[in-house]
Amino acid sequence: MEFRIETFATGHADVQKQSKVTTGAAYDKIAADVIAAQGAGMVFKGTPVFKPEVTAVEVQGASSTATLVDCLDITNWKPIIAATGADAAQPGQVLRYVVSATAVKTQDSAWRISEYTPDRSRTC
Repeated sequence: MEFRIETFATGHADVQKQSKVTTGAAYDKIAADVIAAQGAGMVFKGTPVFKPEVTAVEVQGASSTATLVDCLDITNWKPIIAATGADAAQPGQVLRYVVSATAVKTQDSAWRISEYTPDRSRTC
């Protein structure tokens, strides 16, 4: 996820780096989030904390998937208005929440996140 931190810190996605860690819906979602942040003039400073755990692996022939659950902590990852340096965090924003994800093993034998769903109603 280092790529995602860098992407949001600069406001510019590196498509090659993004395609090494994401695919499908996850790739599209991150790209849309970057475009929305750019449109709002936001960048992110600091570092989120990831603690993913693999909860299931399914192998079916050449196709493999893994299910992951993470407690994402964004306490030290702050949205900032790039032009002014002003804090752009929403009041009452949940700073620790559960993210569920699916990873797929691709043709080049690399694992890539294909889907992820943040659930801000499930704090951790």
